[in-house]
Amino acid sequence: MKINLEESWKINAKNIEYKFKDFKKNPFYKIRIESVNKLIKVKWSNHIIAESGQCIALHEESHTKVYYFPQDSIEKEYFFRTDFATHCPYKGNAAYWTLSDTNSNAENSVWSYPSPYENLIKIKDYFAFYSDEIGKNYGIKIIEK
Repeated sequence: MKINLEESWKINAKNIEYKFKDFKKNPFYKIRIESVNKLIKVKWSNHIIAESGQCIALHEESHTKVYYFPQDSIEKEYFFRTDFATHCPYKGNAAYWTLSDTNSNAENSVWSYPSPYENLIKIKDYFAFYSDEIGKNYGIKIIEK
């Protein structure tokens, strides 16, 4: 029986999530989100692949700030969904996209939370990009105006 990409992702996400079944959340762990009132762009492979003045910034303990972009702000022609999944015990299961054009690929370099935990529902279906060293390795550049 052949399964589709979404079903494959759900299986992968549940398998990853299961590994956290005994994880005890730190009640003092901090995640803060804020609306961003300036234009943020993402450049990759000489393309502006996302641009919005309505991003959400997520500040998470021990991590660099991550901008989340609304769906209507991305250039979908470069985004290809994969079945790769990760699980964060504080945010939920993440789905991933590979960026691709005729010259470059950035495998699993973009993520989103299709069903984040209730305290982070504002990031539901927003797209995030690595902005740290991983992002640099992918050739992703975040531009703040």
